[in-house]
Amino acid sequence: TSEHFKMLSNAETMVYYLGDIDGLKEAAESMLFVKSFDEQYKPLDKSLNILMSASKEVLDSDRLPKILQYVLMCANHLNAGQRNANVNGIKLSGLKKLSSTKSRKGHTILHFMIDRLFTKDPGLLDLGEDFPSLKQVCVLSSIVMKNDRTELENGLAKLTKTMEEAAMNGDDLFMEKFTDFKDRA
Repeated sequence: TSEHFKMLSNAETMVYYLGDIDGLKEAAESMLFVKSFDEQYKPLDKSLNILMSASKEVLDSDRLPKILQYVLMCANHLNAGQRNANVNGIKLSGLKKLSSTKSRKGHTILHFMIDRLFTKDPGLLDLGEDFPSLKQVCVLSSIVMKNDRTELENGLAKLTKTMEEAAMNGDDLFMEKFTDFKDRA
């Protein structure tokens, strides 16, 4: 009623009238997304850069292919005379068996390989030096990275939808303000 309306403060009256504006909620959410985009994007960008550095280190490693070749030779030796003998490669999941398969004396294949590498080519045991990003990449979470990406994609999709609706309503100012951001994002 008009009596209740007169009792509202200026701020409350403003909020009341703002509630009547079509698309205000969507526009406000879009503005908030644009304002917080860099803050949301930076952690994901940092994680992706760490992941790319670690991937490059794996590809550039001189020691890793040699160690994997020793693993393959050992696997072929252990499987001699069986259907898995003389294979050209192994699955990454098969590497787990190195630390779980034991001899009668209780030594694992991994221990055996380390002993052999120590006598044949001890420089290969410094494999960790090939991966300076290892500690950083180990704490990354693919789930968190995927969620961060999804949040950014959803925010951008909402912004695009709001921009399209604003264009249909003839709001060129909204389009003008956010087109550059949308193209950059």
